[in-house]
Amino acid sequence: MSAVFKYSVIRFRPFAETEEFANIGVVVTRLNDGLLGYKLAPRRFPRVRAFFDPIAYEAYDEVVAYLNIELSRVTDFLPTFTNLAGATIFEELIKRRESTVIFSASRLVEYHLELEDV
Repeated sequence: MSAVFKYSVIRFRPFAETEEFANIGVVVTRLNDGLLGYKLAPRRFPRVRAFFDPIAYEAYDEVVAYLNIELSRVTDFLPTFTNLAGATIFEELIKRRESTVIFSASRLVEYHLELEDV
């Protein structure tokens, strides 16, 4: 069995002028059926604390809390309320915006799963 996924890395960029960011998660869609999913780093993330100043780290905590709410809404409920396919929702979600949260360019990966007869 094979599945093709499109994914984008979620990045926290508290200061747009420096263009420094930390990868804090990933959002993915399975192109075979449009299933959407995501995974975020924990709200208390030592990498972000070490990389940015305390004010940015406090903002990060709020950003992750908000992202959990919004991404949950997008992945769980939006496909059921619209005729939009998961791939279309994914592309709209990762669209380039001026924000503290940015998304990388999308990438494709194919995953092969071989099921053994039991």
